[in-house]
Amino acid sequence: MHLESLGVIILVTLIFYALTFVSLVSYTISEGMPLYLLGIITIFGLIVMFIEYGLEIIEESAQGIPHPPALSMQCIDKGRVGRQIVMCLLFGGLAARLFVANLDYIAVLILCFILLLFPASLVVNSLYENFLEIINPITLIGFTVIVGKIYVVAVIALATILAVFYAMYSVGLGSFLMFLPFGLYGLLVYFRFLGLVAHRHRESLLPEREFGERDRQIDQFYADNAKLHEVLEHAYWSIKEKRVDTAIELIAPVIKLADWARFETVFGYISEWSNKKPAIHFCKLYIPFLMAGQNAMRALSLCAWCLKHEAGFGIDDPELLEQLVAAGASKQQYIVLVKLLDNFVQQNPAHDSAPRYLSLAADICQDKLHHQQKFNELTQKLEILQRVDS
Repeated sequence: MHLESLGVIILVTLIFYALTFVSLVSYTISEGMPLYLLGIITIFGLIVMFIEYGLEIIEESAQGIPHPPALSMQCIDKGRVGRQIVMCLLFGGLAARLFVANLDYIAVLILCFILLLFPASLVVNSLYENFLEIINPITLIGFTVIVGKIYVVAVIALATILAVFYAMYSVGLGSFLMFLPFGLYGLLVYFRFLGLVAHRHRESLLPEREFGERDRQIDQFYADNAKLHEVLEHAYWSIKEKRVDTAIELIAPVIKLADWARFETVFGYISEWSNKKPAIHFCKLYIPFLMAGQNAMRALSLCAWCLKHEAGFGIDDPELLEQLVAAGASKQQYIVLVKLLDNFVQQNPAHDSAPRYLSLAADICQDKLHHQQKFNELTQKLEILQRVDS
């Protein structure tokens, strides 16, 4: 009972009801174009969409994904139902030809083959998306051998669901429409069942795929996010109580996890807080890590964000500052670099490189930014600094 699957059931049911109403009205009173034929075609398309969604459920369940997929064009545009229809037409046409040729027993055997191995073809279609596989008797029979006795349950369950659909339709259209949402839910449960059967035997069905690693990633994802949100909630309330240091101590273990692998996720949360000090604190620690990985563009963008929220933000390491300066390539980056150089000198006026940094910032203003006012301001600061040193 997840929102994704319930949403699909409600959507299909409401559209089916509307199309049925339009088709009935058109069939009864239409004197021109038979609009009910268009309604029937649309209903067929709706059925195809629903089955495509069901096949996607089989595929994701076979991978061990616990939640049903969301309905999307990517989900329903894989053409798997088309392959399923062609399979039925191929074997059905063969059976019809055999009946015409008075080979009734062989024709009946082929029909039984289609009916009994249809659940297997659904799973094979979902996992391999290969038409040759879903018409290959060896592949289909091999699937039944792999899953064993549970396949008998799969055949009986599908037969039961389809029989109930037919029984409701035989009673009357009203009964069928009332039963429809419950029947659709039953079909989705059935698709989920087939996917879990495939998941149980995944090493035999898909030996080339590393499912163990996928499971570990899923488990780690949910574990990390549960811990992450718990920590961020505590840190948020610490910020509300003006305990910034406590918030930073709480965030540090999760934001530094696996060599800062979760920085972007955590930064996405804490950068939205009204108090920017925790985000700026971790940006200052993360920027050297980015530069070590040759990611100057992201480092400079974080510097720009920090300067926007704290005008006095600076880089304390002269070597790192010079690496950033060397990486500058755009107007916005040069603006950031001028501010970083200026802030470094203001915070470290006695540093040996302070005059050179002011001179460098002035050169950037003149050559790269063509900002005469800022150039004059930096030149005056340089003169004052030189007089103090002398």
